[in-house]
Amino acid sequence: MFPLHPTQYGIVDENNPYDKLQLTATLSSSDPLFRLKRNILAANQLSTMLTFDMSRTTPLPATLLPFMRLALTTNEAAVDAVQWGEAAGPIDQANETVAVEMLLAYLDKRLQGYFLGVGCVWVAHVQMILNLCIYLYQVPDHN
Repeated sequence: MFPLHPTQYGIVDENNPYDKLQLTATLSSSDPLFRLKRNILAANQLSTMLTFDMSRTTPLPATLLPFMRLALTTNEAAVDAVQWGEAAGPIDQANETVAVEMLLAYLDKRLQGYFLGVGCVWVAHVQMILNLCIYLYQVPDHN
């Protein structure tokens, strides 16, 4: 028998409930708008630190981008413009671009941490990156 390379054995379960990437985001307490942002989050039954489970079936959790939009706002009008739930959408092109680019950079960094040998690409991460890229180019310009 020939010895197997570590990447050439095992079982892959397509419906693995543990096949996810957890992303934890925290609202900075040094933000001058922290109290206002915290109140907005509390009104939506959310805390200032959230953990999002990103997976093949849920590549972009519903509250992830609204949380990032809120965290990246720099004035009270923009804080008030953040929408949640089904009505959630971009505040403006600049805010949305920064939010999506930050997510892309984070996912790219995480993806680089995996061994990408023959047949070892973690498809869920690649799909998330592609979904975010597609989303970025569908954002309407609100300026």
